[in-house]
Amino acid sequence: GVGEVESVQTLNVTASVPRLTGFPPFKGRYFTEEEQAAGAPVVLLKHDFWRKKFDGDESIVGQTIRLNDRPFTVIGVLAPQLDRSALNTFRTQLWRPREFRAANELDGQPIDIEAVYAVGRIRDGVTLAAASAEVAAISAEIERGRVQNPMERQMAPNGYKGAHVAALDKMLINSSQMSGELVAMWTFIAGVALCVILIACFNVTNLLLIRAGNRARETAIRASLGAARSRLVRQFLAETGLLGLLGGCAGLVFAAWIMALLRSEDLQPQFDAGLFGLAFAAAMLLGLGVGIVPAFRGTRFDLSRALKDGGQATGGRQRHRLRNFLVAAQVGMAMVLCVAAGLMTKAFFLQNTVKTGFVPDNMLVLNINLRQDTYRSQQDQVAYANRAWRSLGEMPGVNDVAMASPGAVFFWTYQNSFEIEPRDGQAPAAASAKLLRVTPNFHRVTAVPVLRGRELSPDSGNAEPEAVVSQGFADKHFAGSDALGQRIKLPSNTGGVWLTIVGISAERPELSQATHESARGDEVYVSFRHPGAASYFQMLVATDPPGQPLAESIRSAVHSLDKNQPVPAPATVAATLENDRKGQRNVMILFSALASCGLFLTVLGLYAVISCSVAERTHEVGIRMAVGASRNDILLLLLRQGLRLMLLGIFPGLLVAFAITRGLPKMVLGGASATDPNLYLAVAAMVAVTGLFASFIPARRAARVNPMVALRTE
Repeated sequence: GVGEVESVQTLNVTASVPRLTGFPPFKGRYFTEEEQAAGAPVVLLKHDFWRKKFDGDESIVGQTIRLNDRPFTVIGVLAPQLDRSALNTFRTQLWRPREFRAANELDGQPIDIEAVYAVGRIRDGVTLAAASAEVAAISAEIERGRVQNPMERQMAPNGYKGAHVAALDKMLINSSQMSGELVAMWTFIAGVALCVILIACFNVTNLLLIRAGNRARETAIRASLGAARSRLVRQFLAETGLLGLLGGCAGLVFAAWIMALLRSEDLQPQFDAGLFGLAFAAAMLLGLGVGIVPAFRGTRFDLSRALKDGGQATGGRQRHRLRNFLVAAQVGMAMVLCVAAGLMTKAFFLQNTVKTGFVPDNMLVLNINLRQDTYRSQQDQVAYANRAWRSLGEMPGVNDVAMASPGAVFFWTYQNSFEIEPRDGQAPAAASAKLLRVTPNFHRVTAVPVLRGRELSPDSGNAEPEAVVSQGFADKHFAGSDALGQRIKLPSNTGGVWLTIVGISAERPELSQATHESARGDEVYVSFRHPGAASYFQMLVATDPPGQPLAESIRSAVHSLDKNQPVPAPATVAATLENDRKGQRNVMILFSALASCGLFLTVLGLYAVISCSVAERTHEVGIRMAVGASRNDILLLLLRQGLRLMLLGIFPGLLVAFAITRGLPKMVLGGASATDPNLYLAVAAMVAVTGLFASFIPARRAARVNPMVALRTE
């Protein structure tokens, strides 16, 4: 009753659920027990839905809205905190009262299975473990005498193993169920972030070591005047602590800017004082941590010698070894960062070069989710789809229209079980593949050729049951024999009939890198009219000009068939791919930014060390030039020092990067190979050249020093 008809997600809850959240309603009131028991036509609006759909109408309480052509009275608006709570299951917009009891129908429609979340508050004095143990025992007793329905058997072949209690601020699954790929991905991201932090820490430590060496005479004078070593150490730590304080403040300002940037990308980061406080405390601790080694190094010296030569020789080889180790370690970690960034960049560009077979800008995808209360039978659903098919096919600018079940363009449909007809007295073989209901022209519209045999019959709804299978399905289950003419059987919940294989199609390209690996696989194509659910399907519209200008006309044409059926705006495959790959592009940008930051800090550290070495060896440079060394000789001498430090870090860094990246899952690497030697060589060359450039500047300055000035330098 507000604007054009649209689909909304509704959460059915008992009357106790809004109360147990602890938040009072933003407007109006909550459900009563009587309204729950009677299934009263009342509804609660989510706060963000009320603000966007109803423009924050202050008089919303008491108004009537229509849901599935039935009037519902708005009795309240939920607290805004619940928009982001764990109760916001599937991003619902409405809450309705519901009495949960044994039933075979939901809103007058038959149901096969229903998932229910139980939420509550634990009594005082009861631990989470005790509550979980009690629920596990109860659920095991319930499961012991219950027979699973076919869908449950498909989802959990070995039966359900009970239930557990989890806090709402945690994931509602066991942590042990987290996939190894996900753990590997987050470990990799954490390792990359740690590399940047360590590079920064090592860099600051190196700079503080150089500064401590330059202040050796000052420190020696303070010690000769009676300052204890502990007091000198506290002075050094106070100075580095101040650096940490200033860096923490700058970091918080930068983090606030990043949050604003994320909001522009349709993300909603929220300010968390505890997290910001933790980050600030970590910056302070890092500031103190990086100053410990320079503080103790800078206060350990021979007092008489330090006063005599200004401390220029304090520390000797040991000091130089520590500096060199820190620089080499920075180079090694920069190598890991650059390899990671290179892999992410390569994966992104490889995914963007996938050949679709058609022009993505000229293919529109329209998702239709038919109303169950209006289109109850498959006959009604297919009739609506056929009307939409004919209506779009007559539109100017439309070349062809195909229909298919979800997953026709992007791989996300679940696997179905099949039975292979036994041959030569063998037992029936089981198989699994994705089942796609398609119109006969599907392969032509999507430019996926049928390699052998033929497409589905134009009148396949009335012909003998037939199927087209992918090349992978044929190779896997009919190796050594011809798949054409063989028969496969669908499970009972999707038809339960034998299908004759009439064609073998090529494999479809994996357009979406974000698709989970388990969603990909072999495919079986049957007629769109084949028995089974047809309420949710996709329309693939091939256009002659780019499809986006026709999007609204296409939506209006389909919507005109039934004004009460929601029809979303169609999107081109190009736009969908761009949106789908936005996350991968952002990951590439993030890793590239981290790698650039790490490499910059590494170059800065190398430049500082070489500059310090030039300053300390000025007298030596003067002697070398006095005895006949040319400026090129001095330049090469110092460049070799920088190159040696780079090589000390590059080779271990390559080994570490290889060990880390080769274990990464495909969901992280995409189509890039973690063992690509060209990538490693390119990264090593880039880091080496960058390091040589950083060494060249101070080396060139040293080579231009006047020998007479250098000889007089202490």
